[in-house]
Amino acid sequence: MEEIRTFYVKLNAVYYDTGGYIIYVFENLDYRDHELKYIMCHRFPNWDHADLNIGDRGYVNLRYTQEDVSKWYEGDKLNVYKNTYAVFLKFIYEPTQVNNEFVVD
Repeated sequence: MEEIRTFYVKLNAVYYDTGGYIIYVFENLDYRDHELKYIMCHRFPNWDHADLNIGDRGYVNLRYTQEDVSKWYEGDKLNVYKNTYAVFLKFIYEPTQVNNEFVVD
C-alpha cells in the first residue's frame, strides 16, 4: 500500500549516488515514535527539485512504496517497484517571519 506523508524536518545528510539518485537523511523535528526520529528517503534521478543544503528546515513530503505491490509508469508501461522505498516528493522551506508576515522562500 502506498502512503503519502509529510514531516517537519531538518536535513542532516545527503548522499549522491553514481546512478543519479540522491539519498537524504532528515531528522524528524516533531516525532513521537522512536522509529521515525530519522527518515531516509530517495530522490530519483529524473525528479526535478531545487537543491537542499545540510541544516535546511521545513516540510518534506514522501511517498512510501512497497516492493512488488506499488507501481510506476515508464512511458505507457506499468511496472512494479523492485524495492521498498521512502520516495522524496517535495520540500517546502520553513517559513520565516518578516515584519509580522510569514514568508516561504
